[in-house]
Amino acid sequence: MKILVANDDGVRADGFSTLINELKKIAHVTAIAPDSERSAAGHSITFFAPLRLKLLSEEENLSVYSCSGTPSDCVIMGLAYVMKDTPPDLVVTGINYGANLSDDATYSGTVSSAMEGALAGIPSIAVSIDVSEDHSIDYKTAAEITANICKLVYTNKIPHRTLLSVNVPNKPKDKIKGIKITHLGQSNFKYGFIHRKDAGERDYYWLTREADIDKNTYENSDYHALSENYVSITPIQLNLNCPNTSKIMGNWNINDLLWNS
Repeated sequence: MKILVANDDGVRADGFSTLINELKKIAHVTAIAPDSERSAAGHSITFFAPLRLKLLSEEENLSVYSCSGTPSDCVIMGLAYVMKDTPPDLVVTGINYGANLSDDATYSGTVSSAMEGALAGIPSIAVSIDVSEDHSIDYKTAAEITANICKLVYTNKIPHRTLLSVNVPNKPKDKIKGIKITHLGQSNFKYGFIHRKDAGERDYYWLTREADIDKNTYENSDYHALSENYVSITPIQLNLNCPNTSKIMGNWNINDLLWNS
């Protein structure tokens, strides 16, 4: 089995190194991560600047590269260049520092870079872990769970152009109750900005956000599972079509738009 691994926390992140060291026990791993943190990069890719790729280390079953681009750039670099002649069987991204739940999946570089693998027709898995109040992280448990999920996905496959978003409780293995197949909850976001001045008396603005889960979507959601100390596995499809809205709009007088002014 060949696995391409990427992340958005950067090539030096503990979750990244723990994951690749666990996955190399079951597969040949090619790991490509941003040379610095790119959290919340979403699905951005680099068009108007060159990318730089550097081989950092190479050993049995593991090659590690840094890339100057975004998380999605890293996956594209792996698929279109580094592994062009030996495509991976799986794309795995993470382990992200912090859970990626509900609508945060649209912002997450971890989830979005896994989408890049799914767009290429490769089964893809994004892995994130919750953060405790003291900020300590048990990446080892999450990495072991991820390796087991990889073996299961490799054997059973998942539908074309889909990915799995995995969120793991930040608990020892004996404190995790089990694994649930979930759906993305929906969040209600409230954004704001803190306005300050720097040492040169120049204005700057710091983004703030409050988020509440929509109670109507909470049951059996990723939020719900994680709060109950279950691993959440949420299948995500890339088909963004909306047939119900298309049907509603079919009753509009669309053609009148061309002549009414």
